[in-house]
Amino acid sequence: MHYHITHRTQYLYNEPVSLSHNILLLTPRTTRFQQLNRFETRIDPKPSLMEEMSDRFGNSKRYFEIHESHEVLNITARSEVTTCRRDLSILERSMPWEQVVRRLREDRDAKSILNRLFLLVSPLAEPGKAILDFVTPSFPPGRPVLEAVWDLTGRIHQGFRYAPGSTEISTPLHEVMKRREGVCQDFAHLQIAALRLMGLAACYVSGYLETRPPPGQPRLVGADASHAWIAVRIPDLGWIPFDPTNNVVAGESHIMVACGRDYSDVAPVSGIIIGGSHHTLEVSVDVLPVPENAFHGSGKT
Repeated sequence: MHYHITHRTQYLYNEPVSLSHNILLLTPRTTRFQQLNRFETRIDPKPSLMEEMSDRFGNSKRYFEIHESHEVLNITARSEVTTCRRDLSILERSMPWEQVVRRLREDRDAKSILNRLFLLVSPLAEPGKAILDFVTPSFPPGRPVLEAVWDLTGRIHQGFRYAPGSTEISTPLHEVMKRREGVCQDFAHLQIAALRLMGLAACYVSGYLETRPPPGQPRLVGADASHAWIAVRIPDLGWIPFDPTNNVVAGESHIMVACGRDYSDVAPVSGIIIGGSHHTLEVSVDVLPVPENAFHGSGKT
């Protein structure tokens, strides 16, 4: 599948901003299942300084500074991405989850040691007794790990109501558990916290969903906005992504931008400003399939 993504962000300040330092995390990644063909950003006012860098998770970041006074900041990121389908037969041939837990803790290669970071508690995916009670039924002794994760994905989807505006990014997980409702970030954080309680390595994935559903298929929740899902690390198989909001294995309609321990590692726009006082934020996202014969090909700006 070929996609064209436009992500627009606008900050309206009620007082002039005299100086701003910002980091953008809007560049889709290139992986085994996804190829970034083109990426560009347009920022108004024009930055006085812009630099590209990578973080410890391999995400591409852009740092910029604006030195002139401004009351409006517009950021437009445009991407062209090609994705491919995953082999879902792996769901039927994974090892028991207890064996995965042992491997994650005992394997000594450099990649395994680095991935142990995703076994640890992170600020927005804190564990609790309610989460432990919730996850335990999905992990009976000897169950294949991906079967267990798939079961947990479905139980989150069925047991929690998708309710835009019901939570904020700072809403703690114990409140989400109590209300039994939230949005994609909440469901991703819940699943991550649950998997880590079982001793599994889980990461938060930010990205997009296709705006238009395939013919005859229902529209996926989360389209026309940034979306979030999770991935679980399985030795010998790699990172396997699950989307608890839509109860699917993340596939060719999911476009990955960044990954981290939780949302705090992958915020699309973050920064520090002098002035501004209060602001209004407006975000819009369009993800459009592109016919193969109309695709522009490779390149990056």
